[in-house]
Amino acid sequence: MNRRYRVMLVPEDGGEIRSFHVRRSWIRWVVVGLCCCMLSLFSGAWMFSLHQKSRSQVAALERENRGLLDHVAEVAQRLDQIATKVAQSEEKEREARLLAGLDPIDQESRRLGVGGPLLVDPIADEMHTPGLAFEVEDQTRRLDELERRVAFQRRSFKEAIALLTTRRDKLDRTPTISPLKDLHALSSGYGWREDPFTGEEAFHYGIDMRAPEGTPVYASAAGTVVAVEAKRDYGLTVVVDHGDGVETRYAHLSASDLEPGASVSRGDVIGEVGNSGRSTGPHVHYEVRIDGVAQNPTHYIVTPPSAPAGE
Repeated sequence: MNRRYRVMLVPEDGGEIRSFHVRRSWIRWVVVGLCCCMLSLFSGAWMFSLHQKSRSQVAALERENRGLLDHVAEVAQRLDQIATKVAQSEEKEREARLLAGLDPIDQESRRLGVGGPLLVDPIADEMHTPGLAFEVEDQTRRLDELERRVAFQRRSFKEAIALLTTRRDKLDRTPTISPLKDLHALSSGYGWREDPFTGEEAFHYGIDMRAPEGTPVYASAAGTVVAVEAKRDYGLTVVVDHGDGVETRYAHLSASDLEPGASVSRGDVIGEVGNSGRSTGPHVHYEVRIDGVAQNPTHYIVTPPSAPAGE
């Protein structure tokens, strides 16, 4: 049943009262219409708010994207600089290997040495900007390759340094300087000579160098003192063991403060020139022996030692 309702409009000023009838179905449609209008207004306001928020987020993401692009470009430039330094370091590595007597590593072996699967940054897979994703992935690959090149160089440097250290130690223990700091007169050389006491031909196992009594005598290489003793013919003698069967002897000394077991370095004072033992005047008798066999000391003297500070 479609009921009807009377609606009366009564003016406050006492004017004519107006009335009209409204069907119930009309009221229902008016209410529905009002609800739809309100729903549309709320929906529009909500959509507008979402749109504004999306625009704000997009703007923020665009700013972040530009900043990220600038950062990626800066990282690429720094990677170029690091790659240049790594290449320069590889040249130094080659020089170090040559100094150590090692063969330089050819490019093919070097590529194999630094080979392996290149890393891929998972972050790049989540990026929606193709160019940016490519740059990040490329930089990840380059960084991984540089890290392996540096690790390869480190191993190569260690090999060269270990060999250089061994050779330096051996060089330090090789007699290379004169036992006297100045080029003093050589009074007697190595080899056969006329014995100054007997006048007969005899073999001289070292060289004699004249110098005033008390002149410092220097160790010709690093080693360990194995004897400080007075001998009938040699007089006061200091014997230094340099390892690998190499031994040096300093005879006719007037004094020495060393004791057996003491370590000496090249250029250390081991005693003073004297006239002890079977000698015709102040001088130092210097011998170099390898596995007990006397060698010509002049073949080992590269340069006289420098005078110690203060002398």
